Amino acid sequence: MVKTLIRYAVLFAAVIGLAVAFAPSAGASTIHTIAIRTSFSTVSPCNGQTVNTTGIGLVSIEINASEVRVVASDGESGGGYDFSEFSEDYFDGLSSSYTFPGTVVEFNLHAPADSFYESVSVNVSARDGDVPTGFHSAVLSATCGLELDF
Repeated sequence: MVKTLIRYAVLFAAVIGLAVAFAPSAGASTIHTIAIRTSFSTVSPCNGQTVNTTGIGLVSIEINASEVRVVASDGESGGGYDFSEFSEDYFDGLSSSYTFPGTVVEFNLHAPADSFYESVSVNVSARDGDVPTGFHSAVLSATCGLELDF
């Protein structure tokens, strides 16, 4: 029961994060978004197990008069884990790539105590600075356990 509640809380937080992330900001802006197949492989800091997940990621680049907003999110599953990633940052101008920090949550469906989160570096590639063409996340650090705020 607790495992199910935590799983739904994590998924609900991811959905709310996506809704907020992809809502257009005030004022005139241009938004380009793509959906891409994703995969992620990492080693659990809790039990040393290699975790491989696959899913669908979304990347959005929003341009308004004063800044460029880049958002990357991903939802995956595999090997008994649910994976959720969300990251965003703001930039002063257009670029062929954008690099910024993000967070990944790996929820272990069979042993919630072995769930963990990771700090990642996200790199979004772009054509003409405003059309996303893909993204990649690299793990900077991983911490066993989850700090969930309900």
